[in-house]
Amino acid sequence: MLKISPLTELYERFGAVFSEYYGWNMPADFPEFPSCEDALFKSNIAFDLTPFGRFEITGQGFKQFAEKLAGGKLREGECSFSRLSCGVVRTVTAGGKALVISHPANNASVLKLLKDEAAGGGTAVRDITENTAMFGLYGPKAYQAFSSLAPISLNLEREEADVISAMMMSFTVMRSSWIGSDGLEVICSSSLARMAASPIEKYHKKADIIPGSAGCLDKAAVKFMETFEE
Repeated sequence: MLKISPLTELYERFGAVFSEYYGWNMPADFPEFPSCEDALFKSNIAFDLTPFGRFEITGQGFKQFAEKLAGGKLREGECSFSRLSCGVVRTVTAGGKALVISHPANNASVLKLLKDEAAGGGTAVRDITENTAMFGLYGPKAYQAFSSLAPISLNLEREEADVISAMMMSFTVMRSSWIGSDGLEVICSSSLARMAASPIEKYHKKADIIPGSAGCLDKAAVKFMETFEE
């Protein structure tokens, strides 16, 4: 049985046609919108990133563990891509912990590597992929568009992250993308996903936002990951 993203209803309202994507039921096409491939890097594209692996690193040595993965020093609130033996990951330090994000094709192997590396070292690894949702707005003006629409204050440079609390809720926000463009990504609990992403639906015409398919995202993400040396 395919896994269902908490953002499925949002994309249904955009008229999505769904298909299987690494074990998830994800948008494959939007007949009522321009082609995602044609609009990529030109418009603001809203992607459901929930199938991407999210692994939380906590414990006394979390920062050293994260820096080992990233291959160098990481300051609080920094995002860093690196290639591990099992694929490219993004390591993020924010909110007093680290987060490792992986492409869906590599989730199982990345999780195994993290647990093997953490064993007996004073750090804990927790898979939060299915307890959270993740979405991204990618494009040349994506950050500005989301900043103007969201009811939260953002002040991030490229490849920076922050944990933001608003109305007794917490969100991890990253100014980064899996396609090499500027972008803004949000991770939140599954129960908050529809509310967190609601500005995208409400203001998509005003902010020149179109929904993006999983296939379009995957092609661009694979090409981006190929830029990282073995």
